[in-house]
Amino acid sequence: MAFYLTLSLWRDISLIWISLLYLIGLIIPLALAYLAVRGMDAALNKATVGMRKAQHFSHQTRIQTEKISDRITRPVVSVNRKVARWQQIGRALGISGSNKRSV
Repeated sequence: MAFYLTLSLWRDISLIWISLLYLIGLIIPLALAYLAVRGMDAALNKATVGMRKAQHFSHQTRIQTEKISDRITRPVVSVNRKVARWQQIGRALGISGSNKRSV
């Protein structure tokens, strides 16, 4: 059996060669897409952990801010309430509580 370089042999060789080129051409983008998906999954997991920590610190900050503002405003509101009550009592008794001077 002699090895002849016929047109059908070259057709088969070129078909195999083109198939290999397309296979290599498809493997690289598919591998890159796979790695991109894995990377995004890892980034999402790390971001979720980071966001939970940030949410915790934000919650703690809000609680502390409410406590401090309540501690600061409680005496002011209490004094304002007492003044308003005494003014109402004075109005009910007909006593003018205003010492304002008109300009």
